[in-house]
Amino acid sequence: MSEPITDEELLEIGMAAFGREGYAKFVAGMREHNPEGKTHLCRLSARQILGQMKQEAIDQWFYACALESKLPKT
Repeated sequence: MSEPITDEELLEIGMAAFGREGYAKFVAGMREHNPEGKTHLCRLSARQILGQMKQEAIDQWFYACALESKLPKT
């Protein structure tokens, strides 16, 4: 069994992955939601941004439920 990684190592791994994956996801979102470059995310109203955040939170909840259903009940 290998030693657990340190917090510093986890930070480096996480930041590198976020850079790669965050960039790719944001570009994909621009292509899907703003293909003509006219409706930039920062042009949304505060209320619209809040609504989108709430929708993303709902998605996260169901991802968590799906993951939980795969874990052993201990």
